Amino acid sequence: MKKIIAGITILGALLMVPQSGHACDDALVMLLTAQNPGSEFSKTIRAFTTNLTILGSSLKNNANPPFEKELGDVMNSWLQFSSNYMANPPEEAKNDVNWVKKMSDSAKYIGQIRKLVMQKEYMPAHDKVLELSSTLGAFFEGFGISDEKQMFIRASAELLNLQRLVMANDYSAAKNLKSQINAILEEFKQALPNEKAAQSAFEKAVAVNNLVFENIEKNEPVKLVDENIQELQVFVEQLRSLILMQEWFPKTSKQVLEEK
Repeated sequence: MKKIIAGITILGALLMVPQSGHACDDALVMLLTAQNPGSEFSKTIRAFTTNLTILGSSLKNNANPPFEKELGDVMNSWLQFSSNYMANPPEEAKNDVNWVKKMSDSAKYIGQIRKLVMQKEYMPAHDKVLELSSTLGAFFEGFGISDEKQMFIRASAELLNLQRLVMANDYSAAKNLKSQINAILEEFKQALPNEKAAQSAFEKAVAVNNLVFENIEKNEPVKLVDENIQELQVFVEQLRSLILMQEWFPKTSKQVLEEK
């Protein structure tokens, strides 16, 4: 019963996908901590990623500068997380030989973000937030997660990297991610339920993905391409939800698809 309730809770969060860009995939972190949501590790990493999302969104939208509260919340939640796990990984990741390096790398990102915000270099700080966010799934590599969840982590990381490069107006580097994202979408296709509505959702995701890279090739304005990427993120999250519905509630999943 507890697993069913947890599954419903997580699925609900995954279905309520955001309609605007976000710095960190909160729903993915919630999914990856779903097995033990009440653990200290789950609570502290969720608090950190939530605060990082708020900071990233504020920086992107230039809301409430100089961002003292948002940065302070990130620093405090990181301090809590790092003081618990810098040298001692949680039980689930005790065999992760790269744990300390991952923590150290994240600490460097935090330092860089803090420095940029303090210097009022807000967009470079936002880019660093995206860069850090794209690495957070690595903390779960030692948890023995399924191939599907590994796929979700890769998709989130690649889309965050794509958004970061576009926001930095580095279209040349952004183009190089096309093959990786195409490959990930193909992986999603193989994992989707064999239903017409799922296929339709996949085709919409592919169409938006094609539009993203067409507009990058045309050197369209950053704002337009970023909006395209946000739309792509929403479609990928919908595909993720359909895959999870099939895994957790196969009968319900089929009924939902038939009703669409």
